[in-house]
Amino acid sequence: MPDSTKAPHPAYKVYLYGMIVLGQGTIIFCIYSLLFGSVEYRWLFLASLTALTSVFTVKIPGIESRISVAETFVFTNLVLFGPAAGALTAALDALTGSLRFRTHVRKLEHTLFNMGAMAFSALVSGCCFFLLLGKEPLFGSSSVDLWEIIFPVCVLALTYYFLNSGSVAAIVALERRTNIYHIWCDSFLWTSPAYLSGASIAGLIAVNTQSFTAPILVLIVPVILVVYFTYKTYLDKVAEHVSHLQEVNTLYCLTVESLALAVDVKDQTTYGHVRRVRAYALGLARLCGITDDKVLMAIETGALLHDIGKLAVDDCILNKPARLNKQELEQMKVHSAAGDEILRQIQFPFPVAELVRHHHERYDGTGYPDGLKGDRIPLGARILVIADTFDAIRSNRPYKREHTLQETIEIMQAEPGKIYDPHLLQLFIDNIEELEIEAAEASKNVPQLSFQKCFEKADQPPSSLDPIVKHGELPTGVVGELIRLQEFTYSLGRNLNLEDLLLNLECRIKRLLPFTTCLFYLDNGDHTLHVAHAAGKFAEVLRGFTVLTGKGISGWVAAYRRPMLNADPGLEFLEHEADLHALSDSLATPLLVDNNCIGTISIFAEAPHSYSVVHLRMLELVADLTAPLVAETQQRQLQDPDRELADVATGLPKAPYLALVGPRAIAAAKASDSPLSILCLDFYNLPELADLYGFDACDLILNQAAQQLRAHLRENDPLVRYGYQAFIVVLLGTRKEQARNRAQFLVERVKNMPHPEFLGLQNRLDCRAGVSTCPEDGTTVNQLIRCAQQAAVSPAIYLPGDVAANKAQVVAVK
Repeated sequence: MPDSTKAPHPAYKVYLYGMIVLGQGTIIFCIYSLLFGSVEYRWLFLASLTALTSVFTVKIPGIESRISVAETFVFTNLVLFGPAAGALTAALDALTGSLRFRTHVRKLEHTLFNMGAMAFSALVSGCCFFLLLGKEPLFGSSSVDLWEIIFPVCVLALTYYFLNSGSVAAIVALERRTNIYHIWCDSFLWTSPAYLSGASIAGLIAVNTQSFTAPILVLIVPVILVVYFTYKTYLDKVAEHVSHLQEVNTLYCLTVESLALAVDVKDQTTYGHVRRVRAYALGLARLCGITDDKVLMAIETGALLHDIGKLAVDDCILNKPARLNKQELEQMKVHSAAGDEILRQIQFPFPVAELVRHHHERYDGTGYPDGLKGDRIPLGARILVIADTFDAIRSNRPYKREHTLQETIEIMQAEPGKIYDPHLLQLFIDNIEELEIEAAEASKNVPQLSFQKCFEKADQPPSSLDPIVKHGELPTGVVGELIRLQEFTYSLGRNLNLEDLLLNLECRIKRLLPFTTCLFYLDNGDHTLHVAHAAGKFAEVLRGFTVLTGKGISGWVAAYRRPMLNADPGLEFLEHEADLHALSDSLATPLLVDNNCIGTISIFAEAPHSYSVVHLRMLELVADLTAPLVAETQQRQLQDPDRELADVATGLPKAPYLALVGPRAIAAAKASDSPLSILCLDFYNLPELADLYGFDACDLILNQAAQQLRAHLRENDPLVRYGYQAFIVVLLGTRKEQARNRAQFLVERVKNMPHPEFLGLQNRLDCRAGVSTCPEDGTTVNQLIRCAQQAAVSPAIYLPGDVAANKAQVVAVK
């Protein structure tokens, strides 16, 4: 699998410049030998033919290199005029070829390398040729016998072939960090006939050196052209086959990386994770001396697909921002064996599935799925576990924060020989700076997907945190509080605005559960949750705080509609500037309405408190009871904010309305020195009727009572529904005695009003009244209301235990 992120081998530059120096030295030596020797200058004629015929080249598939028919003239100059002439001709062939076919990758250093390599190869092979032949350069000398020259020519061709092709294969292998033998076999092994044919033609010319004239060359040219076009046709076919293989390989690479991207999207990590793991794993493999291409391909593919088995794991477990419990951990462990089964279906030509299966084995044998120990764990899997764990510790995850490089090294070195192969781990750490650079480069230009990952589950399995706690196991007094909460949601809670409702719920949760900070998150409708109400320590700094759905504790709870117990609160407030490290434990549960999450209730505590499963069960019950009411109140307030002042059941203004009209009425009475009375009508048996006939029937009765009262009051006397079972009337310009008479009259009208038949005579709405007058009984709205309540001689205006409701009403009319 090609990887453009690989850096050349450290020896690449040494070999490149070493060959350039050696080659240029060879060229200088050859020039000196020809200038001060007795060589015929006719070699320049053949050298010029070399430059002209260098256009007839055939590209070697797979690498930036070519073979040329000009090799024939290189060999001819070499056998006729000596090694120096042949070496310079070879250098000229390399120079003209580089200039003619220069591309953006053909740098000056590559041209100098090619010239030097070919010149050095020609010089050495020429010396071998004349050493075996035992004669001086053949031009102008007596002819040699055919059988005498055959063996030296073969040595000449093979020596030049091996030196030239070997030097190019070596530089390509170092640049690509791959095996030199494989490069040589794939790209140069089958080019040997071209060298042998060129050397053979040169040998035939040498045998007939006395008749070496231009006509002879004319006869030789067709032979050269036949060789050229034969090779060109063959290599074109090879190039087409190689191109097809490259397309298949590219498709394979893209498929593997797309599978890896799919895993990371499900796991809510970044695609950079698998790219970095691949870089770490391949870097460590090279440091171990692994050069086999199939083994490297297996490690690279395994690094990209090591977590493909997570496709079989529930995504809420993958992205849980807390430590997994025992059941969840067992489900997570399935991914190694699942990945093995998935990848075995593909039948890779290298052992990818085996590496994926064993990448969670531990060196001491306590890993999974097979408990392999020591060297029984495949080497590639031992490499993968180091690369994967290192990047996981270094990176942010839903369940933890990132660590520095030094912290990561210390964590991995804490238990040598238990999790990791100690030799591989030390090798990895010793070269970590170089590996970190490669990993950072590999994770650049990560593709960004535009879709939102969302896995909807039709059937939500029960929470696997622990067995559901039965009601009988709840602490003493909790059941009573929950019953009062249920009554509140059907009575007073329906008449509060969102702010007062959440304030009441906070007070009730405080009676049930200990917390330092309590947050009510509500869904904004744009994949974010905002704090609609904050209470306790840090309330001021957290008011209005937002989290993304799926992120942090509350975001995860909202996304997967599952509760979270004792996750690190720091994961909730990673993006918050305030110092919230004092919070050590958390408990959060979703607010669900028709299986849709409208928000969460999230509570946090300081050390040494730790929430239990009993606490979780209590908060879940609170959420179940209150979620529909919160949703209804929020929706009503969003649709028409002004309707918050109107009671749904009766159409009358609600308690907050008194905060508007009460002070004005009292101020007007004082200014005109006229009386003002407050009348409290308490329907004290309304809770009993609700138990018998339901809250909807009581709403119908209250609506009839409101119509009766409105019909017998003056138009400018404000009538307000106050709490669940009371009405408040402001009687303008009315003294106490007049107000008492009016109260008695209204009570009688309510008792005698038409009632639904299902109530019967024995279950009719009953009413008591109390009166207070300004300024004798008070000078503020709250004072007058409390006095009227007491005068009503009723059990209570509020339901039993509703201290929080009373607090909300007092706040509302201030």
